[in-house]
Amino acid sequence: MPAHGHGATAGGLSHHGSHHLAHHVNHIHTEHHHVGLVGEEDANAYVACSKAISYLVRTESNGSCILQKNSMYGAAIAIPQIARSSGWSGSMLALTVRTYLFLAINFFLQILLMAMIGEEVGVMNNYAGKMHLCDLGAGAGVESDCASRPNCVGPAGTMVSAPRLYDFDIWNLRMFAKLSIESILPNTPFIRDEVDKLIDPGEWGIQNYYCRIACVFLFIMAVMDDLNSSTAIATLLWRVPSKSDKWISFDVPQWGAKTSVKRVKGLTELDLVTFKVAGMPRHWKVVNFLLIVVPKTVLWYICCSLGFNFLMETASILGSIMNSLALAFILDMDEMVFDTLTTQISKHMMENLRDYSPEGHEHEESMLDDDIINHFHENEVKKGFDFRKFFITMAPWRLMKVMVLNVLFTLRYYLMNCERLGDGSWVSVKMYLPASVDFKPIQFLFGGMDLDPNQTEPYWSMPDG
Repeated sequence: MPAHGHGATAGGLSHHGSHHLAHHVNHIHTEHHHVGLVGEEDANAYVACSKAISYLVRTESNGSCILQKNSMYGAAIAIPQIARSSGWSGSMLALTVRTYLFLAINFFLQILLMAMIGEEVGVMNNYAGKMHLCDLGAGAGVESDCASRPNCVGPAGTMVSAPRLYDFDIWNLRMFAKLSIESILPNTPFIRDEVDKLIDPGEWGIQNYYCRIACVFLFIMAVMDDLNSSTAIATLLWRVPSKSDKWISFDVPQWGAKTSVKRVKGLTELDLVTFKVAGMPRHWKVVNFLLIVVPKTVLWYICCSLGFNFLMETASILGSIMNSLALAFILDMDEMVFDTLTTQISKHMMENLRDYSPEGHEHEESMLDDDIINHFHENEVKKGFDFRKFFITMAPWRLMKVMVLNVLFTLRYYLMNCERLGDGSWVSVKMYLPASVDFKPIQFLFGGMDLDPNQTEPYWSMPDG
């Protein structure tokens, strides 16, 4: 950024300019605060801090317009625009078709994996006799203490304690063994009591409630970057001019002949080719919004819903920790497809693509250094501690966004899969078998399920008492 003013250069302040700024700052501080002299390094730092804050705060408040350079989504926006700028040459047209092909492969793989996870969570678990975990066993501890707290009863209807807590597969097998023994013995109260005394299948429940909270929080943090990139693409489509600007140009510095420039700088012809984000015709904005932003956002929501449900149904500590970050891999698949399948031609274009520079920084560009010092002193130094500005800058807005999403997905899970008992316990709703093994994402996301018409009773419901 070129600096304007007394003795400023593009690389910073000259020696004369720094002395001038230092004298100016010294005058301000001596007049208003009597704190003594400020050196030229402080003056230089004031100018740098003022410009950095002005630029970066404006960028943060207006939204990012950065296009992902290592993603199929970024390539699917940039490569067609470069091809359009070059008149749809044969080579660029082929690269565009290839880019859209890889984008379709990315969508297919993401949808396939999400469907498989949904089938596991929403269909196969039901056929395995599994109920929703909800808060089963969350209050487990010493059995005598647990009796007075909610969430201490497991799916078998007995008090949960740490020595009796098992993974679902083990607990289900132990329950099967007990029921099998009961079925071959006489069905009398005495026999049932003896079997209950001699055979304890244990219970299934959450091994650590706080580990579950931490893991779902980590999962939402892991997928937030994908949501932010979708927002950045939408912001870019909104803010770039709706005109047919060129995304590629051949730029030779004007300070000398091309051969001299190449010799002095050690450049090649390729180094003089500039790729940049620029204006885009309105119909291309609509195409990119419908083909990239909308599917990308929908896939994000489906992945978050499936991943959140999967984590909430994971009872073990190790399983929760491993799955919390592994599930985010699905949304990172676009980067893997780009790194693995795209050519060096596309990678070079994306790596050297200049970000869009939105308007709004003209005021900072035209300010003299003296004016910058005055502005910085009046608003950052002389004004003193501004509580409102401090808390607006200090507030962790992205953290709050993560927490809000955690609350929303948590409410969605409990409202769709759990019910609250009189003692405050959250247990699974009555479980029924689905009508088929086919996963239906719309029903999974918005509730409801096609039930087997031949069943009249649920295969599991919370035991009374």
